[in-house]
Amino acid sequence: MEETQATQEKRTWVDDMEFISAWEQGSSEAEVADALELKLASVQQRARNLRNKGVNLKEYPKRNGKKGAAYYARLEQLRASLNSQGGDDSTV
Repeated sequence: MEETQATQEKRTWVDDMEFISAWEQGSSEAEVADALELKLASVQQRARNLRNKGVNLKEYPKRNGKKGAAYYARLEQLRASLNSQGGDDSTV
């Protein structure tokens, strides 16, 4: 039987203490996933499982895709600064 790439990949094992430490010190779920070399979905599920068992992990801000006025103001500042550096100020 041939080994596929999926069977050749080794899973990263992180014990609960290491996971909780990374979670509490991190600033986002994605940062924790990167630090522990885990998939984002795995980190999210592990946090849910630990919470369901009574571990009070900190909550990260929800990223629901809604962006406030401050976000768009920063984008406009970026666009303006790029244009002031010699770029074209026309719109598409």
